[in-house]
Amino acid sequence: MAGDKPTVTEVGPYVYREYRDKVDPLFDYEKVTYHPYKRFRFEPNLSDGNESDLITNVNPAYLGVLQKAGSEDKLVHEFTGPILHTIVGKLQGEFVDHLKEDLLPNVLKDLVVTADHQVAAYVNASHAAQTLKKAYDATVANLNTDGDEIAHKVQAAAALLLDPTFEADIPFSIRGVSSFRDGLELVGVEENVPLGILEGRDSTHPGWLTEPETGRGLREFMEIFNEKGAAGVAAAYGINEVGARLLMTYMHDYLFGDIVPNMVLNEPTADVSRRGLLDQWANGTFLIDGLAGSALGFELQNVTRISLSSARLMFDPSNHNSFLNPLGVVNWLDAQHMNQTAVQLMSSFGISKTQFEIVLQWLLRVRDDFVPAALVRQYAPIGVETPDDLAYAQWGSLAILDDRSVKEAMQDMPNVPEFAAFTRSVLHQTPVPLALNVSTARKLLAPSTISLLESANVASFRAEIQAGPPFPVLSVKYGLSENEALAVDQYFAYVQEQFVTPVITRAIKNGGGMFTTRNVTQWLWTYTDPLLTLIAGSSADFHLLTNLTSDEEARKRPADTLNTGAKHLHDIGTYIKWRGDTEVSYWKRPVKVEGSAGGMLGPDPSRSHKYLVWVPDIYRGIHVTYLGTMRHRDMPVYRYVVDPWDLESDSVNPDNSIYFMELRGMLNATSIYKAPLFYSKPHFLDSDPVVFEDVIGVTPASREHHDTFIDVDPITGVTFNSAKRIQLSAHISKTGLFYPKVGKAFVPLMWSSEEGEIGAKSASKYQENVREPIDSKRTITLAFGFSGGFLVLLGVVWFFVAHRRQRLLMHFSDRTMGNQQERQPLFNHRSPSFGPRGPPVGSLGHGVQCCECLLARVYQ
Repeated sequence: MAGDKPTVTEVGPYVYREYRDKVDPLFDYEKVTYHPYKRFRFEPNLSDGNESDLITNVNPAYLGVLQKAGSEDKLVHEFTGPILHTIVGKLQGEFVDHLKEDLLPNVLKDLVVTADHQVAAYVNASHAAQTLKKAYDATVANLNTDGDEIAHKVQAAAALLLDPTFEADIPFSIRGVSSFRDGLELVGVEENVPLGILEGRDSTHPGWLTEPETGRGLREFMEIFNEKGAAGVAAAYGINEVGARLLMTYMHDYLFGDIVPNMVLNEPTADVSRRGLLDQWANGTFLIDGLAGSALGFELQNVTRISLSSARLMFDPSNHNSFLNPLGVVNWLDAQHMNQTAVQLMSSFGISKTQFEIVLQWLLRVRDDFVPAALVRQYAPIGVETPDDLAYAQWGSLAILDDRSVKEAMQDMPNVPEFAAFTRSVLHQTPVPLALNVSTARKLLAPSTISLLESANVASFRAEIQAGPPFPVLSVKYGLSENEALAVDQYFAYVQEQFVTPVITRAIKNGGGMFTTRNVTQWLWTYTDPLLTLIAGSSADFHLLTNLTSDEEARKRPADTLNTGAKHLHDIGTYIKWRGDTEVSYWKRPVKVEGSAGGMLGPDPSRSHKYLVWVPDIYRGIHVTYLGTMRHRDMPVYRYVVDPWDLESDSVNPDNSIYFMELRGMLNATSIYKAPLFYSKPHFLDSDPVVFEDVIGVTPASREHHDTFIDVDPITGVTFNSAKRIQLSAHISKTGLFYPKVGKAFVPLMWSSEEGEIGAKSASKYQENVREPIDSKRTITLAFGFSGGFLVLLGVVWFFVAHRRQRLLMHFSDRTMGNQQERQPLFNHRSPSFGPRGPPVGSLGHGVQCCECLLARVYQ
């Protein structure tokens, strides 16, 4: 590799039969528009090799990457932002997931405690409210008044709350509020206040007996007391604070502490509430209105009919598979993959697969919905406001893991990824290593216009560092001190060395470098390039040709428009639009789409006139000029070849300056492919001798086998025989990092020969039915100037015969440099970064085929 000249060996040809159709042709008298449909079929019997042959050569995709980046050094810089993005993504993803999984058992314990309290409150409140309602209703019924129901209720409420001697038998005995504390009364209250306490003052202040089956009134009373104290209850119910405390004491100590467990349930409330909790969790049927209006979301999402014993085991901390056991949480999360652990869990708890999946989804919902908020609360003292801040805190200061790097927790990290870990273990800063607080780390890394996750911002950051202190822009942008800014810049260099370069090197070794190996199919049709995929962030493929498979695919491609010759016969088969455009914009200035499609040059072709042919492969028109009269199928034909003037360097032919043609015969396609690729005649025929100097193995060119020509009928101008031969080469040179010893050279990648001719039977019919009658009446025919219908008929005959015999011969160069061989396919024309809009479409003979449908119109 030490500057050796590349050596190439020609292999092949690999022959493909090419089929062409025109999809959805639309005629408008002077023009026809259609979607080109090209497809290829490999012809093994005509080929010297098969499609599985491995070919070694230059990878244009890599050259395109360098073309875009500017150099390998800049390519590394380009990756710094994305690699930082990956590091932060791992911290915000896998690392935070680790934190969530570590905290999950504690959060579950807290949820169970909270839910236990809520269910206990539900049990106490619902049973106490129903008990009070019985006592209240019995008192109302026993009152002997004038029949006024409201008066009955007012008296009954006053008796229940204010009468120290109140007692009701329902059938067990229950005392009133004032009797509960040695006759202490609610003082200073209005007459209707007791009724408001029991039945509610208004819609916002429900009474104790509101919805007694759920205990809603008592629960809301407790919530007000717990949130706002006695003063809040006093304000809400129109009593004094002494009375508020008395009501709360009566409810909590007497009703909940004595009446409900001893007289109603006949067992501890905790036992009933725990059973209720487990039933509510598994089936959601114990609590009529759920847990606090389902705000906690503790229940499963579906009724599972999990048994009480199974549910109790799942919430037993002593069970190693329990949610409340750290090992159990690990087992459940591992069981996401439906592995042997999942089978063991189902067996351990005696649950079905459906029940298991419902429980697992609930556990994941708790992890993702409740744990992040708990983590934020836990680390709020150091400035954490969102779960993403956990990553910024760890990156900037290692605060989350108590001065430990995530590398210890995430074994797939090749090196410490955090800035703070870098200052400790790499810079060895003592006695107090630099650290960045959450706010500063957030400014550096959070998505924004100044985020260092964008390579452009990394570049500007490093540029200011290179300019020297005091770094005022960095201070204003990020709030960094001079020492902090220098340390961050050193961190960038560390990331490039430890993370970026190995990633690029791995992609190169996997086939994304300057040299690589692919089989014939991969070179021509498709291959996923590792380096392009790395840059794109998703699968990125490239190919030289497109092998369409259906009319529908063809319709997705821009249409071509050709002239029918209906107005001016000599314009027949010339381009009006190619790929939907009237000009191409890949050159120094827009170039108009014009010239023949190569299928015909018009009637009575001139031997002194230069004809312009549009060549889709090279995105420009090329003139052809008369070479001489030949014979084909025993008929005379005019042979036209590429005009040498069109292939001259721009120093000789100034018109070629817009095409960047600095060397004769080398059509510079860099602006098209965004990579240093060049078209020429095969074996550099008619090219500047300098292109031969730095490459070994290119055999002398043969005019017969390597030149392009068109043979046309001297009368009609229809193409009877043609060969379009084009070579694609890559210009390589040494690079700064990965290929410092590569020599500068034009390396041939492949050359193709698209050949088509009129068949023997068609030639015989043409001779008999067309040429002989025309020869016998030549002066009359010329006077009529040839009818359009006659020429279209010839075009169709040529299309059906010639293109069924058209072959595409692919000759590859197998490249060797030194003792090392590296291989890869040709470039992806579909790549949005490095290629034009789709692969080159069309070739010689295109125009005559387009007239096939016009024939039906003319001869119907």
